[in-house]
Amino acid sequence: MAYTKVTNLWIVLLFLLACTTALANNTPYSNGNNERSMNVNNDSLLMIESQTLSKAYQFDAAIELLEQVVKADSFNVEALTRLEGLYYKTSQYNDAIRLADYLIAQKEDSAYYQIRKALSLRAIGQYQNSLNILIRTYAADTSNSYISTQIGDLYKALEKPDSAIIFYNKTCQIKPNSSAMIKAMDLYFQLKQEEKALYFFASYFKPEFETNRLLLRLFGKALYLNGKIKLPRETFNRLYAAGDSSLVTCKYLGTCMWKQENYDEGIPVLENFILRDSLDYQVYFMLGACHIKSDALYNSEKGIYSLEKAISLIEPDSKTLSLMYNELALHYRRIKNYDKELDMYLIMKENEPDSKYVDYQMATLYDYGLNDKKEALKRYQDLLAQYKIDTINNKKTDIVTFCENRVQELKEEQFWEE
Repeated sequence: MAYTKVTNLWIVLLFLLACTTALANNTPYSNGNNERSMNVNNDSLLMIESQTLSKAYQFDAAIELLEQVVKADSFNVEALTRLEGLYYKTSQYNDAIRLADYLIAQKEDSAYYQIRKALSLRAIGQYQNSLNILIRTYAADTSNSYISTQIGDLYKALEKPDSAIIFYNKTCQIKPNSSAMIKAMDLYFQLKQEEKALYFFASYFKPEFETNRLLLRLFGKALYLNGKIKLPRETFNRLYAAGDSSLVTCKYLGTCMWKQENYDEGIPVLENFILRDSLDYQVYFMLGACHIKSDALYNSEKGIYSLEKAISLIEPDSKTLSLMYNELALHYRRIKNYDKELDMYLIMKENEPDSKYVDYQMATLYDYGLNDKKEALKRYQDLLAQYKIDTINNKKTDIVTFCENRVQELKEEQFWEE
């Protein structure tokens, strides 16, 4: 009886030993499932670890783990999709495209990965290939504002502004979008279609966009370019008062103040612009004019410096250059430095030889400033001859009337002096 018990015990021990050996060597005793189970568990751990690394923005390490999983199991869709996302996020667009193609071939969310592929193609500059995909996607669903916006962006990148505007319009028709509005208005400005830019804004603006400073700047710019002064000034005033001292806001607000002859208010705004951009000749020109024309903040030195700085910055067209020299000439007249005033007019005459305005200013300068009546008389007569040639229907201007009267007066003075 004791022998039987011992024998049975040995049989049990031998069986347990055989099972342990089988587990170690993958023998039939394991039922063929143990290694696969271990691999699945290992993949799951790698997936969890990669997700943890991704949340810590350790993308490279997370990618390495996912690549191990995919290498072991090329049909692990979850690993493939996560890997594609990380490739895109880390700008490895070619790898992202390769995985998108693979997932499309496996019929895994084909529509989604077509769009993902298009976005990666766009990122590497293959705009037309990207556009071809998204146009097909949009044709299948014309209510998708995200896709219409992407198409607009691609047309913009391909330098086809008219087509880009069409799709930004489609986006805003589906749902007004401040970002699409900004892009469209910017393109309208590039095309010199300021009126359309203003109409586009009016068509899609919503009260919730009130805090979008960039959009409001474009609105103010559109108003100004459409010949408005009061409304853009009010718009830029609100922006400036709210702390927006961007170049656009300072320049257009300062310009409106200068045009409305609010020189005192314009000076600090234009100076604020120059703190960030000291290469804009227009701002220097307006600032110089403000310093010279302001009553409360009149500063001859700053005015002359700003105007001369404007002239030194560019080679503008003759009319713009004459405007700058005219401001200097008027300043020199104000301080009764008539020789310098004459120098400015001579420079203006070189830029615009046929300018009757300059001829008139020089005639009056010789008459009242330099007190050279003989030269003044000659210049008045020359100027009248020019007006006679240009006069249509014999309609007199105030300048012509003044010159005629002054010629008569000077002749009478000359007669009595002789």
